[in-house]
Amino acid sequence: MAEDAARNVKVALRVRIMSGKEIANNEVNCVTVTDQPGQGQQLMLEGPETVTFAFDHVFAMEVDQPVVFEHVGKPVLESALSGYNATIFAYGQTGSGKSYCMAGTPTNPGIIPRVNELLWQRVEQETSQ
Repeated sequence: MAEDAARNVKVALRVRIMSGKEIANNEVNCVTVTDQPGQGQQLMLEGPETVTFAFDHVFAMEVDQPVVFEHVGKPVLESALSGYNATIFAYGQTGSGKSYCMAGTPTNPGIIPRVNELLWQRVEQETSQ
């Protein structure tokens, strides 16, 4: 990992799937995720006026846990193992998917169990050499 990349703050956003209640109420998705060459990943909020926000990573509703881990969790762990301070901060309103993204489920683990698994693999590799 390049030293500059290890020092930069990265901002990732994950769009959650619509809830059963939202679907039952016939609510519509107002979020579009785009990947513009040279502009990075963007989140567009559509309404009376469309607003666009840019982030280092934007994960659409259909993105699986392993993809989020590869782009967020793994680089943070690698940075920490290289001696840099590393933090993943999950923020959002109640029901926005923070616990699912970070902890996951027994059959589809989130960032924390995946980081722990990779960390112990690395410890095992380092101690067996």
